[in-house]
Amino acid sequence: MSAISATAALPTTSASMPTSSLPLIDPATEPAVIRNGDKKAQDAYQTGLAFENVLVNELAQQLSATVPGLDGSDDGLGGSSDDSSGAGGGGVTGGVGGSGGLGAYSSLLPQTLSSSIMSGGGTGIAMQIAKAIDPALGVPKK
Repeated sequence: MSAISATAALPTTSASMPTSSLPLIDPATEPAVIRNGDKKAQDAYQTGLAFENVLVNELAQQLSATVPGLDGSDDGLGGSSDDSSGAGGGGVTGGVGGSGGLGAYSSLLPQTLSSSIMSGGGTGIAMQIAKAIDPALGVPKK
């Protein structure tokens, strides 16, 4: 899924957005203008969070795809995990279940990375998107 096609499917209000798909964000890490803001500001921020969550998930998946050894086909050291010509000659290349790389755990890496980033407050893109949706957020109150 490309980031462009993912953004087209984003809802515009939090009322139509399932809360289970949004990351858990500590209210203390939300900007004060959002915590103390009106419904429009909170909806704009929720939309920004939804987009940021999709973006961070995609980036984490692409990042993990570039790490050698995660799929078990490469040991990350330039050799193949199914190379049995070593000194032991047994053909077992270590790891859980005898497979090289991380095996079953490799699919958890992108999910864990993106949820950690988002639960730590995200990257800040959500607030920028919220300001684009609701220009009143960018104007300091007198």
